Amino acid sequence: MAAEGRKERTPEERRDLQPMPGIWVAQSPTLVRKADGWWLHLPCEKRVAIAGKAEERRKAEPDLKVGTIDLNADSAAVAAWAGLHCRGVGTIWHARENAKREVTLRKVARRQQRSGLAVKGARSNRGLWRDIAALDASVAWQVAATIVAWAVAPGLQVLVFEHLRTYRPERGLSWSRRTNRKRSYCPAG
Repeated sequence: MAAEGRKERTPEERRDLQPMPGIWVAQSPTLVRKADGWWLHLPCEKRVAIAGKAEERRKAEPDLKVGTIDLNADSAAVAAWAGLHCRGVGTIWHARENAKREVTLRKVARRQQRSGLAVKGARSNRGLWRDIAALDASVAWQVAATIVAWAVAPGLQVLVFEHLRTYRPERGLSWSRRTNRKRSYCPAG
């Protein structure tokens, strides 16, 4: 490029330098100070091919304001985009509510262990299960309301949620831990 006397790459050269979809690429490391010492943060990025209506709309409207949401067990990571530029990121925490759910699930597990095998056809711990269902609904509404409030503030036009696979429980976990993981897999879903 410099030998040819050019200062910028052509669009074809820029496209050829981009990594292929599905390949992880390490970004610039950052040194972060935390309470227990220094941490090295090494972000990685992976291009994902977008198909269908989303890609057509992105090409038609290059300045489209999009919000991306990544749902986790204890939080939701959100990012606002205007075109290809990131305009802000944030985290919506709901770990405290998940901890309340876990405490209630432990109570259910302890009561069932004390009473022995559950009687077939009879519902045990009905009140506790009602509390757990209410906690689930409450968390879902709180997270959804927070996401909507976050999206309205910068005037986002499209919200994109991650594609969640079906839950596969880990082997070797206790009943209460496995149940809690399953129930908290996607509380805002």
